[in-house]
Amino acid sequence: MKFETRCVHTGVDKDATYLSATTPIYPTSTFRWDNLDSHRGFDYTRSGNPTRKALEENLAALEGGIDCRATCTGMSAIVAALQLVAPGDHVITGHDIYGGTYRLFDKVLRDQGIDFSFVDMGQPAQTSGLITQDQAQAIGLERA
Repeated sequence: MKFETRCVHTGVDKDATYLSATTPIYPTSTFRWDNLDSHRGFDYTRSGNPTRKALEENLAALEGGIDCRATCTGMSAIVAALQLVAPGDHVITGHDIYGGTYRLFDKVLRDQGIDFSFVDMGQPAQTSGLITQDQAQAIGLERA
């Protein structure tokens, strides 16, 4: 399927009841269960929502991915991404990031054993000088 086709067709055709040509918006906070053992894929909007799922399907298709997660705030996206970082890891980030992100990195995640370098991303030499040998290998960079 061409990119243009994926843009307009992935994540749509979700309305079997009324056959809407566009994805309905579900502002629902909770969804009824069929019985105590089963539901139709969604129970509470914080854990999933048909509208958000359609967006995730579309974004995954556009990016050539197999799945996607959309979050409601930038901070929730940052927290989700940082779940991939483990104690002993080193993160290079901008020095002028959002204050809440800085506090999360400096006051919370540092205490969990994650190291952060805050650099001026406009100075590539500053940034590349902080990349460790392990990081360089992980992202396919050759180090001299």
